[in-house]
Amino acid sequence: MLDTVSVSNERGEIIHRPEHGPENQLNNLRGLLSTLAGLLESSSSSLDKDKLNLVAAGFDDYFFNRSASGKKKEDMERDPLFFSEVVSKGLVGYLKDQFGGGSDVEAGNSRVIGAIKACNQAVVSPAIIELKMAVGIQNMTKDVKDSWTFDIQVLSPTSVIVSTRKQEQHIQNMFRYSWKLAIHISFVPQSSSKSSNDPSKEKEGGTPSPDALPIKVDKVELEVTDMMFHEFIHNNGKL
Repeated sequence: MLDTVSVSNERGEIIHRPEHGPENQLNNLRGLLSTLAGLLESSSSSLDKDKLNLVAAGFDDYFFNRSASGKKKEDMERDPLFFSEVVSKGLVGYLKDQFGGGSDVEAGNSRVIGAIKACNQAVVSPAIIELKMAVGIQNMTKDVKDSWTFDIQVLSPTSVIVSTRKQEQHIQNMFRYSWKLAIHISFVPQSSSKSSNDPSKEKEGGTPSPDALPIKVDKVELEVTDMMFHEFIHNNGKL
């Protein structure tokens, strides 16, 4: 998944572009998290490079400086085994430390985690089923390999659009189409007028409690973006 998620700004300019290959998983993860933090935890719509660098440095400290492998950082960075054995197993703890605090990561109250959670095939599956039903049983389709892509467009620190793109192909290869699902998400802190003992107010240290930063889906758009028909030569009833 990490090599399918890109991040763009409000103008649609790509800020984080992933690289393919298992040797790039760690760099893709660090780049994704730090870029999102630089955009979503900024005081403006511009990329906060100080925040980006701070999160990237914290990522390195958490995984590299605590590693007992004895390898050089540049060797660990591109080692798929290090990623699967060290980074994958320690990722939840890192996300809690860096973005959540307590159980907030599970509740999805971090803007960074909230945006990433929408980049999930299970999240968009109901829309895919709806699209397949609309196409009809007679036009059943199959997945096109390696065609999943996700883009997180950060419009502002409180607004993102997570776009999922995928290709489907007719089971008899009569046509192929691409679809796009855009989920418009907003992060809206609740009114600060609540009493100081209200549990929805920020906890000590500035970490929002589960009700302080609700993640709201404002709109979901599903569209077919491209369709291509194939020409066939039938020979003895075979395609």
